[in-house]
Amino acid sequence: MENDLKSFGLSKNEVRVYLFLIERGVSSPSEIAAGTGIALTNSYHVIAKLKIDGLLLEQRVGKRKRYSAAEPEAMLRNFDLKREALQRVLPDINLLYKNQRNKPLIRFFDGLKGLENVFTEVLEADEKLFGIASTAKLFEEMPSFFTPWRKRLKAKGIFLKDILTSDSASVAAVQTKKELGVFYEYKILPASYGNMATDILIWNNRVALMTLEKPLFATVIEDPHLAKTFRLMWNATWASAQSST
Repeated sequence: MENDLKSFGLSKNEVRVYLFLIERGVSSPSEIAAGTGIALTNSYHVIAKLKIDGLLLEQRVGKRKRYSAAEPEAMLRNFDLKREALQRVLPDINLLYKNQRNKPLIRFFDGLKGLENVFTEVLEADEKLFGIASTAKLFEEMPSFFTPWRKRLKAKGIFLKDILTSDSASVAAVQTKKELGVFYEYKILPASYGNMATDILIWNNRVALMTLEKPLFATVIEDPHLAKTFRLMWNATWASAQSST
């Protein structure tokens, strides 16, 4: 019976107080505390909750309050009231849920530590990671970060494909290729495009947009439709970029 009452939504102490009052009848808070083994201070909280739920009746004897259990059918009435309240708000909750489900999840990261957090999150990529970046600028900002990061990337079997600015070709790309081997492929943007102080990464259903000029800043967008669109743009750029070989 106690387990059934707890499944109805009552706490262990609320069940003990309610059953005590059914068996004992009208009792004072101190008698309830003594009879249930619940501390007097806690008993007052339990009594207040049962009273709000309509499961406990209060009466005054002089200046003192005494309590008795409401008829068991009060539980059903209380349950029906909660059900009716939920049914009233359910359409609005469903609307909020549907709207939220279709919204991209957007997160922001500040500073050097924020960028490191994004690159650490990238290690969750399923198999492939796509980038458009000035890796030379990245290495300048985070000189000691990428060697251990690339080791983890390779250990996870994640294949990195980069589209790089021309300033990244001679040093940064060569170093990355040396460390990742067959897990790395890159192409170079024409020198006429100039350099950029940004990095874009695409993996799973996520896109990271990073600014590499101070203040360093990153935005990660999680949405399957946006990720698909960024991949299409990446593929179009890859097709027109210069081969590294």
